[in-house]
Amino acid sequence: MALPKLIAPNTELYEQLKSSGDAAFAWEFMRRSSEYKQGYWLSILTDGDRIPERDVAAWFGISKIKPINESYFEGDKPKYVALRSRSFDFKAAEDRWARQKHKLFLSEGQVSLTFDLRVPLNDQLEIAGKRLNAHLGEWTESGWGNGPPQRVRRARTDSSIDLLRYVQAWDLKRFKRRSAEEIARELRVQARGSVKSAGEKLLDGASYYVNGGYRILAMRAAK
Repeated sequence: MALPKLIAPNTELYEQLKSSGDAAFAWEFMRRSSEYKQGYWLSILTDGDRIPERDVAAWFGISKIKPINESYFEGDKPKYVALRSRSFDFKAAEDRWARQKHKLFLSEGQVSLTFDLRVPLNDQLEIAGKRLNAHLGEWTESGWGNGPPQRVRRARTDSSIDLLRYVQAWDLKRFKRRSAEEIARELRVQARGSVKSAGEKLLDGASYYVNGGYRILAMRAAK
């Protein structure tokens, strides 16, 4: 079975993205990523190597798989899964000493932490941060954590215009083999330094979102 090719977007798509938010950009970056292409391929195989679609979808934080050759505005729009949370069901509890069992599925790279509403939140967040960093180290050392999440840093806060330019820059590099300087000139970016450095900055932003950064956009778009 041939893998559907990612069709180079046209001007119409870029126009649609101008008035879009995190949900649209999360998908556009996701479908351009090599990991989504691989996951999608594994989900549509017909032999024994096939991975169940629901498992692949869960890995990417979406409710179901969407073909990579469909833009956000084509076919069914992707539905992003919000960060999972479970809490004590007060209505179902017989008394305050009861404990409740919750079933929770985790995908590779995910960690589940329990917070206590009786303890100051800020104190717990500090502890949680240390726990997460410890899990991050184990994940990286295991050989599974070979992507951008290894780099612990603040999430970027790019505007919609920035995100659009990153999509365009990626496409110009991927489909038209444009250089950093050519990309900056074609997108008419006003450079404070050299034109080449402006193009490299665009490609750096594009690479961040294509190589895992789309996940934070998907989390923001989840309901």
